[in-house]
Amino acid sequence: MKLAWIKKSVVFCVCFYGIYIACYRYVILQDGSAVVVKLKVSLHSTTVHPKSVHPKQEGVGVLVNQKVPPTVIVKGLPLSTTVHPKQAGVGVLTGRTTLVNYKGPSIPTRVHPSHFIYIPDVKQSILSLTKRCTNCTIKCPTELKAMTSCHGIQCLCFKSNPVMNMETRFDNRIIANEALLPYEIMTLNDKPVKDMRELPDIKRSEVTVIGPKGGFYKVGEDIQIKLQLYNGYGRKVKRGGDDIRIRMFEESKQMGIAGRAKDFNNGSYIITIPTLWNGTNTVLIYIPYYREERYKFLKWGRQLNALFYYQGSYQKGDFKQSTLCSSRPNIPGYHVTCNMTFENGYDEWYCGAPPSTNLTCKDIVEIQDYHLIDLAIRKTEGYLMRSGDTFRVFAEVKVVAKGTENNERHLLPVCHRLPKSKTWDMSLPTGYVSKGKYFPTYCQINRTDADIKNCLKNTTLILTGDSTTKSWFKRMVEFTECNLTYHYVGTHVQIWAKLQECIAKNMNFKMQWYSHNLPVSILNFEKLPKEGRLRGKSVGEMLDDIPTEGKHIFVIHLYAHFARHHYYVLRERLRKITVALRRAMRRNKNLFVAVKGPGMYIKKWHPALNDYIGPFAETVTMEVFSEFRERVVYLDIWDMNMAYDDINLHPVEPMKWNMLRLLFGYACS
Repeated sequence: MKLAWIKKSVVFCVCFYGIYIACYRYVILQDGSAVVVKLKVSLHSTTVHPKSVHPKQEGVGVLVNQKVPPTVIVKGLPLSTTVHPKQAGVGVLTGRTTLVNYKGPSIPTRVHPSHFIYIPDVKQSILSLTKRCTNCTIKCPTELKAMTSCHGIQCLCFKSNPVMNMETRFDNRIIANEALLPYEIMTLNDKPVKDMRELPDIKRSEVTVIGPKGGFYKVGEDIQIKLQLYNGYGRKVKRGGDDIRIRMFEESKQMGIAGRAKDFNNGSYIITIPTLWNGTNTVLIYIPYYREERYKFLKWGRQLNALFYYQGSYQKGDFKQSTLCSSRPNIPGYHVTCNMTFENGYDEWYCGAPPSTNLTCKDIVEIQDYHLIDLAIRKTEGYLMRSGDTFRVFAEVKVVAKGTENNERHLLPVCHRLPKSKTWDMSLPTGYVSKGKYFPTYCQINRTDADIKNCLKNTTLILTGDSTTKSWFKRMVEFTECNLTYHYVGTHVQIWAKLQECIAKNMNFKMQWYSHNLPVSILNFEKLPKEGRLRGKSVGEMLDDIPTEGKHIFVIHLYAHFARHHYYVLRERLRKITVALRRAMRRNKNLFVAVKGPGMYIKKWHPALNDYIGPFAETVTMEVFSEFRERVVYLDIWDMNMAYDDINLHPVEPMKWNMLRLLFGYACS
């Protein structure tokens, strides 16, 4: 960095309980951007000095010291762990459940540095978290002592590798300046489960339908059900925070809708569902994650570097070495890490430095999925998490509704005329299913398949995200009969993240699918001739590629791969996207942008493969995109999952097409 670029420089420190956690130099550049560099810190009277550049690596792929990694903070990030102002007080949202009896902590200093340190619970009877996972055992033929001479994946055979050692310790105070959501702050001082009978008991808990006159509800009224949790001892549960999900359906009519819940933080919940049709309805109440499970998952995300690690491969000629990679530089087993932020499209990413001095950071050739970590868990916690192998139905209730159904949907505005801000309103169920077709609550989709094809003429559709939006791409190839531009050769893993493009000349229609950058199964590297380096592309850079003219529909989706990390990683990525989004919307007035929200999926046995993060991901998404609510559409997939009773990671028909139908209902004028 040249000094002439610097506009202003300030040094500040962050502390908890009088202990200095970190000191930073805040540098404001001439273009208005800001960079924060971590300086000398004092941790419990132990002084550590940064070594930001390793002598054997200069320029490309900067090496950073693992103990005091430099931290780049996007301008505007909070510098202390606090309650987000829009989430404080009564009415805290935890997904579709409103926590009505929680006022939040009085001061943010309840968050102590110890909340970011993981110490295995080896004193108790423990189980391996990945014990039940097929193919989770990594075979290491020998414990390699001379790491510099290792080859390939054998370089990952070392004792402190968290994938192989469930007793690896972590110090994750590097993220102590991140803002925690109110729900997580509420659970900071929760204790591990020691007695399964202290948990909610399905057989003992009570479900009461509140007050229908004559034993039935009238169409148009709200069904209200009280859920009172009791534990295995028959005593009332005295805490809230469970993940409550509700589905009501009428089988003969093939109709379904999601519900809402109010959490009184004392073991009681009030469930509300609108009655839009008559008949005998079945209400299913699900609790996929008790508070005790959510607490544990959030704690792991906060204290561990990650629940899943990636593998970086360095190669020169025939010599190849692999190291662990993650979103933060404090990777166990590495005193020095390579900063791969440039390679990841300017989004933070790090890989352990290659053990051999014959390889450098710039010799990176691939970054892809490696493995779930192993953890020491109490037997009770193991049993608890195994109970989540299925999307468990906690209670089932029959409710009768009578009366004339409302046939006035034609009075609703068509979806493309609905104020975009209304799509961000989750106070009521956002839609329902009738005979396989999805109907938004606030508007009507009056577009036929022919209308949608006509709308897509002279249009570029850009889908970003993961395999869920890739399934949209494949469905749209069938729908438009467009021709694929690229045909790749290689294994599924090698070609999965490659750019997909399809063109229909008769419509002047072009469609592209881009994988978001790391964390993702494999980074779509492209070599930049000028720099001579491999590089992936961020969603923000995809937005920057949108020209000043032409009709474009752009879909943003970041979710499932971020379940392997704490939600702060998702927040960080989304904030970077909004910077480019501002530029793109100023540049092109014909740009339509939609944010695809989280969906439900249950993949059994491991939190990094489940949707526990969904409500928190949605809260973070709502927070980050708050300034765009008048200009960007939010596609609510969560309620649609519930209405269709489709909790597949990749929803099947008819839900798959109805997600796209919803998108074009908003986008096509």
